[in-house]
Amino acid sequence: MSKYYDNFNTKTSNSQSIIHIINILLGKDIIGLETGVFKGLSFCTLLNCCPNIKYLYGIDNYKPTFAPTTETYTMDEKEADFTKLLAFHNIEYSGYKEKAIIIEKDTSDAVKDFKDNTFDFIFLDSATTPEDCTNELNMWYPKLKTGGLFAGHDWDNGAKPLVLEFYKNKQITNPLSTFDNVWLWIK
Repeated sequence: MSKYYDNFNTKTSNSQSIIHIINILLGKDIIGLETGVFKGLSFCTLLNCCPNIKYLYGIDNYKPTFAPTTETYTMDEKEADFTKLLAFHNIEYSGYKEKAIIIEKDTSDAVKDFKDNTFDFIFLDSATTPEDCTNELNMWYPKLKTGGLFAGHDWDNGAKPLVLEFYKNKQITNPLSTFDNVWLWIK
C-alpha cells in the first residue's frame, strides 16, 4: 500500500471489478496493460490492489479529445496537459512507480511495440468512438496470452454491441461476464 495515498481502491476506479480475478486466477509476476490511463486512478488501483503484478503498462496519448458519438466529453489542450500531470503525480506517489511503464502514444501505434502473447491481462478503456473500440479489440487481443484476462470498460456506454460482435466473430467459448460497466472473459 502506498505511504502517500490510500484511495486508489475506491469505487471511483473503472478497474475495481477485475481485481479479484487478477489476484486469484492469474498467478505471480504477471504483466498487464491498461489503455486509456487518463488520471491514473484505475491504473494505480491495479498497482495498489494486485501485488502479483510485476509490471503494468499504461498507454495514453494525452491529446485533446472529443467524443462525437456522445458529444458529452471534450478535453482541450490545457485539460489534457493537466490530466497527464495528475496521472504522473498519482503514479509517482502510488508507492508502485517501479512497476509502472507509461507509453505516450496512440494505442494503434503502441500495439506495434509488443509481440503477440505478451500480456497476462489487458484492460481496454481508451476508445471514444465505435471505430476506436472495434480497432482496439482486434489489435490488442493477439497480444494476450492464452489463459489471460481480456477486459474493458464502458459496456453500457456503447461498447456492448461491439464487444458482443467481436466475441461472436472470434467464436470465443469462454464465458463473457459483465458487471459495473466492465466486461471480461478468459482467453
